[in-house]
Amino acid sequence: MSTNAWFNEAYYLKNKLAQVRTTEPNDARWKQSDDLAIQSIVDAIHGIGITIEQHFQQYGSAERTSPNPLFHANEYLVAKVNQLNETAEDGRTNWTVQQVVDAIAKAGMTILEHFQKHGWREGVNPSNKFDIDNYFADKLAQLQRDEPEKGWTLESVKQAFEDDLIDPITHLELYGGEESLQSKE
Repeated sequence: MSTNAWFNEAYYLKNKLAQVRTTEPNDARWKQSDDLAIQSIVDAIHGIGITIEQHFQQYGSAERTSPNPLFHANEYLVAKVNQLNETAEDGRTNWTVQQVVDAIAKAGMTILEHFQKHGWREGVNPSNKFDIDNYFADKLAQLQRDEPEKGWTLESVKQAFEDDLIDPITHLELYGGEESLQSKE
């Protein structure tokens, strides 16, 4: 599934800079100003012949970097762990973030793809800045106001997202602004 609708290159590069400053604290490139350090990252990525978005798609999951402010890989993983432990998935209540990362990788998905295919349907928030339940409630209110004759319900709104193969963040990026929808209350 393409992330183009909500891939924010500038945000990703800032997130990537924070990641390399943590994992490579003694590297002189990361001690420069943010602008120079980010340019070093861009040069390195382009030097291996890929775009910034391709870098995110290939390495973002392993690095737990985030493509925009509304999807935060680590916050999503913590929310997923909490959901699994609350529902006693596989009879367990002791899931860890690393076990979830491993299970997602074993299923052949990135963390982002997991959210796009499963997480939002399970009610797992993609970050602390995006509340799926609030977003659907906001979308329902908008549809009930604009199309009262259609009898929209929360379930029919969610089904429309399923039918259109669109997750809430992609929907927000593509249509939310013109529909005055919000990501968090």
